[in-house]
Amino acid sequence: MTHVKVGDIALPVGSYEKQGQKRNRNRTIGTLMRTDYHDGSRLWIKLNGDALSPSLLMLAMKSGALEAGDDGVIANVFEPREQQQQGKPAAAPAAAEMDDDRIPF
Repeated sequence: MTHVKVGDIALPVGSYEKQGQKRNRNRTIGTLMRTDYHDGSRLWIKLNGDALSPSLLMLAMKSGALEAGDDGVIANVFEPREQQQQGKPAAAPAAAEMDDDRIPF
């Protein structure tokens, strides 16, 4: 089993100008990781504990996803479940679900 860092997860928190170009100021809130096994691989996320709301942090502590002295919370990544039943195609998502501007982050 091998753990590989795939990339950083960052949240734009502001902007600045460099050489006349506007750039985003980002805060890293976690890491996207991949664990390779002999029969495949699995993606997972390690979020910085300070990136979570207090209520999510408490849930993570209760579930064991965050242990005392650890600074990160392990979050699983799942493939979307097929919503097809008995050969019927999956329903299209509602318009509100498709509007990226409504996402609060």
